Amino acid sequence: MRLITAPIASLTWQDMLDFCALALPEGATVDYKRDFPSELERTVAAMANTSGGLILIGVDEDRTSTKPVLPPVGLQTARGVPEKITNLCISNITPPLVPEIALIPDSTGTTSVVVLRVPQSHQAPHAIARNTKVYLRRGSINSPEDLATLDELEWLKGGRQKSS
Repeated sequence: MRLITAPIASLTWQDMLDFCALALPEGATVDYKRDFPSELERTVAAMANTSGGLILIGVDEDRTSTKPVLPPVGLQTARGVPEKITNLCISNITPPLVPEIALIPDSTGTTSVVVLRVPQSHQAPHAIARNTKVYLRRGSINSPEDLATLDELEWLKGGRQKSS
């Protein structure tokens, strides 16, 4: 489980493969994305507002089991991906939140998987869409992100002092 515990800069392709081999289904704290998602900030904010988690971009999921498909498809290795994600999060999440980001290349260096570690935030709620929408991460297969209710917003504002 080095993908969760090791310093982000030390992660390797093998660490990512070992994590995927665990075959953890997508859920509240794990999200697999085949391609770079159009609304990455929504998933980052939702995870930060709830329990935190991992987002693996370049890893496809089996649509039935929601487990990762091996081998990972990866993304074309490109410069500036961590900076792009950082800017996306700073520009679109209020208050700003930046996950830990690792671009992990395969042995050839042509394909990479992006790993984002999103911490549970004590500055929650984090909103997106010009500070108008607050999402929470739930374990639903069909719709893992849902808008927070007023009660959940109060819980987030209270610093998670009571359990849900």
